[in-house]
Amino acid sequence: MCEPRAVVSHWHRREYEGMRRQAFGYGIGLGAYLAATARARSALLGVMLRRTVPAARHLLDPASAKNASRGVSFPRELVWLERAGIVAGPFAYAVSRRRYRHWTARQVGRLP
Repeated sequence: MCEPRAVVSHWHRREYEGMRRQAFGYGIGLGAYLAATARARSALLGVMLRRTVPAARHLLDPASAKNASRGVSFPRELVWLERAGIVAGPFAYAVSRRRYRHWTARQVGRLP
């Protein structure tokens, strides 16, 4: 279900090192989410594959809605860290699944 009134906000870090970790972490989260979705709902795999080219265009095209508002002073390193995180995300998801494979839902809810 789509909720057009939903608002999502996030905080950018003040220190550059924090921004680096945040960009990479956001990428890992997206990559892990896509891997988890493909695993849990294999019926969506065809749709996900058909959307790969438009998604890559959105991620890579400087004129896309994602990138157009970035100024020339936006650090390219942060862009590449996010992209590296997306690639690393499925591996991080696999490691997490392996690490917690014997845990129950209740135990996972108590993670620190």
